[in-house]
Amino acid sequence: MLISRLAVLGIQEDDGWLDAEDYTPKYSAVIKLARLIVVQEAYKRRQESITHYKSRGLSTKKAQDKADSYYVLTRRLVYAFMTIAYDSKDPKPMQWLYYSQLYSFKI
Repeated sequence: MLISRLAVLGIQEDDGWLDAEDYTPKYSAVIKLARLIVVQEAYKRRQESITHYKSRGLSTKKAQDKADSYYVLTRRLVYAFMTIAYDSKDPKPMQWLYYSQLYSFKI
């Protein structure tokens, strides 16, 4: 879904396609936004976890201690969505985006 939506960004008004080097700023923006979304999701998950523990009777301090840290949550999300797959694992959409961005840098 991500890749097909990125393809739409390449359509020009005259029914043509953008040159490869014109994609670089768009790919960079999408990668930056994806990084911000990962951090936002980690924040949201920690807050939900703290709320869950507090609803079970723990104090705020104990709930914060019991919930996964921002670092742990962010690391999990980065590994799941933002890394490149190796050893014939299923490629991730971000992998295609990284390679495409590198190709346009090369041009």
